[in-house]
Amino acid sequence: MGLMGMFGLGDDEKSNMAKFEKGYLPCGKCHKKIPLAEHIPLNMVNCPKCDDLNLIPLKLDQWWVYKPIGGGGMGAVYQARHIEDPDVKGAVKVLQANETRQNIIDLLLAEAKIGYQFGEHSNLAQVFAYGRDDGNVYMVMEMVEGIRLDQLIGVPGGFNVELAMYYALDILIGLQHMYTKGYLYRDLKPENIIVSPDNRIVLVDYGLCMELIEAWQFDGDQILGSPLYMPPERIKGQGEDIRADMYSLGMVLYHLIKGEAYFSAKDIMNIVKSQIKNMRLQTSSKMSGIPEDVQVFVDTLIRIERDERYDYYTTAMGKAVEILENMKQTKSTDPRVLQRRKTLSTLNIS
Repeated sequence: MGLMGMFGLGDDEKSNMAKFEKGYLPCGKCHKKIPLAEHIPLNMVNCPKCDDLNLIPLKLDQWWVYKPIGGGGMGAVYQARHIEDPDVKGAVKVLQANETRQNIIDLLLAEAKIGYQFGEHSNLAQVFAYGRDDGNVYMVMEMVEGIRLDQLIGVPGGFNVELAMYYALDILIGLQHMYTKGYLYRDLKPENIIVSPDNRIVLVDYGLCMELIEAWQFDGDQILGSPLYMPPERIKGQGEDIRADMYSLGMVLYHLIKGEAYFSAKDIMNIVKSQIKNMRLQTSSKMSGIPEDVQVFVDTLIRIERDERYDYYTTAMGKAVEILENMKQTKSTDPRVLQRRKTLSTLNIS
């Protein structure tokens, strides 16, 4: 039995939306009509005819939620389609009506409210809708197709440095948009970065986003984030600003280019101690063979003292464009790079 069969949908998912509206789910194996009103949504039930397992869909406002795609500490994640426009797919985080942990409910709604403010942006996953429906708390985000950046790290032959710089520029453009809305991202890591089929970076997951003032005044009583990319000031319990995201970007970019993290993950405490020492991280010896201007760019991003990092996203964006303009003068046969070179001059980084 295939995955689509298990969750009660055939090859044409869109056609099932009309069937859901009529009150039934077609069995994914034998197409027997399973009445929705007789079953609890988002529960697996056996088909009365062939005994195959099917997931009962859930209607949330203007969305039909019908297929699990993940899960975590803040509820399960499902795929959904918009009722009026089934071509529009969403990734839905759902806390069902039996969820009693108010802190989890508050966190999901806070993330949703923040993401909703970002609107539509080519480098940020859009939040389409959020709220409560029949006791369920939910957030519908854009269903971003593509591959996570962590799945591209350590590829045989190494990662194309020029392409990595285009990805860094995309990230900076996304971060700049968040900043104009009054927020810091605060959770840059490869797992939160999607490379779309059209070779564009999209940031997902706004769970650690904070308003600019809140991030600067944050007392650090709870350290959240990934140690490999976490800025030193968070570990020290200090407030954060743009320069914290700069550090995280530098660590992500280094990891992508080199295929290994700057710090070893064997002992997190050693990472913490290494980051808060009064020292200068050296990139030149670690990035041998990488263009010098890229080394300087990464080196500036990951300075331990934040006053030594780029202090505006636009400053770092301008430097990235300068590096990429220089790289355009060299020959490349990578179709992904050639594609991105065509659009470099059209970017608005002001």
